[in-house]
Amino acid sequence: MAIKEYEESLKKSLVVLYLRGIKVDTICKENGILRWELYKWIKEYSEDNLELIEVKNLLQIRNLKKQKLDLEVEVLFLNEAISLLESP
Repeated sequence: MAIKEYEESLKKSLVVLYLRGIKVDTICKENGILRWELYKWIKEYSEDNLELIEVKNLLQIRNLKKQKLDLEVEVLFLNEAISLLESP
């Protein structure tokens, strides 16, 4: 099994999410990482002075991903409604 390498900015961003109260399982599931990796990064970066801008960017990205998923579901629903209305 190949070991995946992650950019330092991603690692720090995920640690920031954890420090802001997001559950480890949620962070790992949404980003496709293993729990032990996140715990290793938390230990490595939690004492670093993580910048506020980075936190804001991460939260914005997370919100945008959620909005994107919500819109995709809405589009599927609307497409289904259109096909039902167009059928004889």
